[in-house]
Amino acid sequence: NRQVNSFVGAISLLAQQDVIQSSNGDLLVSAGNDSVLNSIYVRAVAGSITMAGDASSTTQGGNIRYLAEVDVTVGVLNAETGDVSIEAVTGSILDAQNDTIDHDANGFALPTGDARMVNIDADELILRAGVNVGAVGNSLDTTVNTLSVQAGTSIYVLETDGLILDAVGSISVTRV
Repeated sequence: NRQVNSFVGAISLLAQQDVIQSSNGDLLVSAGNDSVLNSIYVRAVAGSITMAGDASSTTQGGNIRYLAEVDVTVGVLNAETGDVSIEAVTGSILDAQNDTIDHDANGFALPTGDARMVNIDADELILRAGVNVGAVGNSLDTTVNTLSVQAGTSIYVLETDGLILDAVGSISVTRV
């Protein structure tokens, strides 16, 4: 497991079963801000995508798409001005970090674990899960402008600042 770096151009990872992105397995598109040509696409056809808490996928404005049949566990996805789409068809989208929270008497978040680390930084974000998005006490941490979210059971998202809940068009990536 080593870093995959594309100076300009897309990165695609496709596995029949699971994709495991370890601490040393960062994906980086280091230049080029075309949202489609400089994108990252990760797909687990019949399994899950599991990122270590400190694993990252980063573009300079390119879109990022993670698609798994079962679960997607997110470390850090940073698309800057690009968009992100995560889909766990039959499972959940979960936070890989230990930045857990509780709430005070007024319902506001109180950190209980490690310092908060943003899982997803993007302009627009689509989250679709067959079961949950985030978990009780360990929500998915975002810094996005617009969020479109759908879950079979529950949704736990902690946004850095303001958030627009709205429909988001399809998010295109290059599959190489």
